[in-house]
Amino acid sequence: MADPDRRLEGRTILVTRALAQGGDLRRRLEALGAAVVHIPVIEIVPPADFGCVDDAVGRLAAYDWVVFTSANAVDAFLDRAGSLPDVRVAAVGRQTARALGRRRVGAQLVPDTFRAEGLLEAFPRELDGVRILLPRAEIADETLAETLRSRGATVDVLVVYRNRLPRRGRPELRRLLAGGGVDCIVLTSGSTVDNLIAMAGGAESLRGPAIAVIGPVTRRAAEAAGLAVDIEAVSATVDGLVAAIRGHY
Repeated sequence: MADPDRRLEGRTILVTRALAQGGDLRRRLEALGAAVVHIPVIEIVPPADFGCVDDAVGRLAAYDWVVFTSANAVDAFLDRAGSLPDVRVAAVGRQTARALGRRRVGAQLVPDTFRAEGLLEAFPRELDGVRILLPRAEIADETLAETLRSRGATVDVLVVYRNRLPRRGRPELRRLLAGGGVDCIVLTSGSTVDNLIAMAGGAESLRGPAIAVIGPVTRRAAEAAGLAVDIEAVSATVDGLVAAIRGHY
């Protein structure tokens, strides 16, 4: 029997995803031999007020589509809504569709390209009279909502969760980076970029390790913040990210 692939043996990789999200990525990297340190730089918390969410839940029949761009949005919204009767559902990619499946909700639209651009390609060019509900984080890229509106759709953006800096982890992160033992830092959103830099004490503290990103949106955020991206997933999924890191080494 062939030896298992241990391509990442001897590499230390910093995973920055939220606590509830980093487990699968950590296991996949460890299976390839990496020593993984998981220090979340994002804490996912509810919105300041659920009034708007509950109002949207009560008016679901008024919408033609509910569009989800993350598993976090799926869980946060369905914790309040419970189900999605009589409305079509779009998911940005397989992971978001799987999160819907775990809640017994099927997605009628899942694009081949797992990012907002893929959703825009999948929707019709003309959306006059179409009403779309977009549950998402408090701070998010506006391209999807703005482009759908430019095609004639009415898009209601609904904040169902917020990303904030964790109260813990800053001293551990700074000691780890100061020690120089990190080979690769994994970033999976613009929020992880901003929060990591804040917790690390500046982009200068992140020089040295390879920077791995899950896709072009995160790459643009990293480069705008002054980080040089070394590894980018071809598909914006955990599978794509692990494959890109493996290929780099």
